[in-house]
Amino acid sequence: METSKETVFDRVEHDVRRGDFGSARRRLGSYLATCGYDPAVLRRLGEISLEMKDPLEAGRYWLLSDVEGDEAERTIEAFVHSAGPDPRTIAAQLPRTCYLESVEKFPPKAQERIKKWRLYRMPVAGKPIRVPRESTGVRIAGFALIGGLLLFLICALVGAETIVEALVEWFA
Repeated sequence: METSKETVFDRVEHDVRRGDFGSARRRLGSYLATCGYDPAVLRRLGEISLEMKDPLEAGRYWLLSDVEGDEAERTIEAFVHSAGPDPRTIAAQLPRTCYLESVEKFPPKAQERIKKWRLYRMPVAGKPIRVPRESTGVRIAGFALIGGLLLFLICALVGAETIVEALVEWFA
């Protein structure tokens, strides 16, 4: 038997009025796990988490939502910093059913956050989210620069004279 979003929200508000925030959060979490990504559910999960004095969980839910404002950004930043600097670690702590096919499927505010926190490789049905990367030319230039620096270091270590002598002998 499928429960409608309206019914879930009614039950959640009943739980909140009784002060049973844990049940309200579990109920919304179950709905999210069953029905998938829904910015309104993420928004309410974040609000309830704040009422429970759990700003890290609020940030966890709000990161992929359309919630805006200073409080939301502070809690999201706190969540991200608690998760660690690696974007894969951050993404692993987000609700699993909130992964979409591409960044463009998220609301604009969530897209900004995904790009800001470099969550380019969030899993999506076994595939990463695709975010436009730097051009191939930029990568080639980077490799050329690194190669040039390595050549310079080798020359400095071995000595240019020794290398020239070896080349002359080799081609002679």
